[in-house]
Amino acid sequence: IGNGGGSYAWPTLDTNTYLINLPPIDTLQEFRIVGVNENAEFSDLATVMMVTKQGTNQFHGDLYEFFKNAVLNANSYQLNATGQKRPQNNLNQFGGTIGGPIFRNKAFFFFSPVYYRSLASALAQQIFPSTAMTKGDFSALLSQGTQLYNPFNGQPFVNNQIPTTMFASQAQALLKYLPAPTVPGSLGLPNGANNFYQSVPVRTYMNSYTGRGDYQIRPSDSIFGVYTHSGTPEWNVFLSHPSQFGNASNFGFQDVSMNVAETHTFNANTLNEFRAAWFKHVSFRQGDNSDF
Repeated sequence: IGNGGGSYAWPTLDTNTYLINLPPIDTLQEFRIVGVNENAEFSDLATVMMVTKQGTNQFHGDLYEFFKNAVLNANSYQLNATGQKRPQNNLNQFGGTIGGPIFRNKAFFFFSPVYYRSLASALAQQIFPSTAMTKGDFSALLSQGTQLYNPFNGQPFVNNQIPTTMFASQAQALLKYLPAPTVPGSLGLPNGANNFYQSVPVRTYMNSYTGRGDYQIRPSDSIFGVYTHSGTPEWNVFLSHPSQFGNASNFGFQDVSMNVAETHTFNANTLNEFRAAWFKHVSFRQGDNSDF
């Protein structure tokens, strides 16, 4: 890549991660895609090499924002049919760049922060017990030929009515997490039609910072370094469950990478390039239902 320097080779990542882990478009000077006949250092993999911008003797910068919201979105069929509001779907991806001289003709800097704020929603579709069932009335199961029995004396519960005094303490504690069906009149029968539809908010907040410095040591020697840091102060993962339980609310990651390259020119036909890089990735998987 020569004196422009600053190459990245990333594995396949989640779509949202792509938007923040890769250098922002405004920080790229050029890129190259190699799919065949690669050098030995890259083996048989397809490679995308990106060269980051560097500062110059003049100050340059920009600000930008990519924005969308739910104003023009249509509601989903299921939410509309059950009388629920159109879900939120807001996206803000904004940032900027600034670059310029530290010492003219000698040292330069380039810096770019990027912020990603997404408040979207996903549709949870489930079968939950009816309101009557949460009060011990399982008479609806008789239509399927299911008779419930008292486990202590083996006698059938009359009309499948279980006294609330027999509710286990664990069941009583967990009932507050069990949402009521959103379909009026639903019997909550096993293997029946879905009776619960809910728009669940999914938040994806990510921050990224990219910095680069270039220094001309002497006409025959130059050095540059690139530092990137990206992470998630908040990242929810929807796992098809209602908002009360079952989704991953404390996921995230922190990425830090640094690379430096020094180029020495011996003569018109010979040069040496030294490179060093360091990368650290930490994933957060704190699980769900942390308030149980």
